[in-house]
Amino acid sequence: MEQRTLLVVDDCAEDRANAISQIRCDANFHYDVVEAGTLAEALAVIAQERPDCVVLEQRLPDGTALDFLLTASDMQGRVPFPVIILAAGGDQESAVALMKAGALDYLVKSNVGSDSIRLAVNNAIYKVHVERRIEEQQQELKRLYAEAKVNNDALRSANASKDDFLAMLSHELRTPLTPVLSLVSSAMNDKALSPELRETFSMIQRNIELEARLIDDLLDLTQIASGRLKIEKSPVDVHRCIEAALDVCHAGFTEKRIILQTNLAAARPMVRGDFSRLNQVFWNLLKNAIKFTRPHGHVTITTANDGGDLVIEIRDDGQGIEPERLGSVFGTFHPIKPRPTDTGVGLGLAITSSYGHHLDAWQDHPRGGRP
Repeated sequence: MEQRTLLVVDDCAEDRANAISQIRCDANFHYDVVEAGTLAEALAVIAQERPDCVVLEQRLPDGTALDFLLTASDMQGRVPFPVIILAAGGDQESAVALMKAGALDYLVKSNVGSDSIRLAVNNAIYKVHVERRIEEQQQELKRLYAEAKVNNDALRSANASKDDFLAMLSHELRTPLTPVLSLVSSAMNDKALSPELRETFSMIQRNIELEARLIDDLLDLTQIASGRLKIEKSPVDVHRCIEAALDVCHAGFTEKRIILQTNLAAARPMVRGDFSRLNQVFWNLLKNAIKFTRPHGHVTITTANDGGDLVIEIRDDGQGIEPERLGSVFGTFHPIKPRPTDTGVGLGLAITSSYGHHLDAWQDHPRGGRP
């Protein structure tokens, strides 16, 4: 049974006894009742312990209920326990003043029934309990919000540092490639170069260009994530953009003897965009098509106009992707590798998705579908 402490303050012993009699009839709680007949006695009691509730006569020989409320209030002007006023006569103006000062209920003695005080005490204690729980929860929410804000600020700072580091790393990785690529290009212009060495230098050139592309992808991805990527829009002939990407990927098609079919049939191939970024989109898609297509396979590129839209389709007859992985192929660092020995860190389609805000890119032949 829950233990409660009740302070009953009234200069009339009979009225105190009536109030206590009602309280002791409550079978759900055990009350430890403390009695006081004056304001001074009541203040002395609350100075020693905080009761769960106070039943207080409005007028006492040495003061009033308002004096008690004002004295009992804390620094914020709140009474730390529920107070129920018992008044000899109804006075609306006094009732309003006492409620404003912190009283929770105002009862007129002549109207008090056989159970009124017990119900008023229970309601007052319950209300204060609920208010305290709400206040505790609000304080906990404020604490959690402040903690989350600190963590969020730390994460933002760490993410910004990561982006800056990747940008610097990309620059530092790309810088030494430029003179090597220049040296290889100069060597390949030497007409006296033997076919074997020319093929070797050609392979070196392709690998350096692929490495440079990968570094550019990494740099672009950091700029996309931080919102610092610049898109320079101008009229772009998509057919020319596709052809430029095919030139870069020509060696890959040749090496695997992939049959390439192009049907650039769109009568209106012009769009407004960034040529270099669109070229990068097509390059990434073609690179994936080469990777996933078996030797002597087929890759088809088509364009068409559909109303006001330009539809571009790059289709291959490779092994496809497991259905459960389709949702993640456009995410960062989700490489799809046809063979365990294949390389790739999973940036190409993430960048393609970021650039191609108005492109619908999909994979409609999952693993086990068309050969």
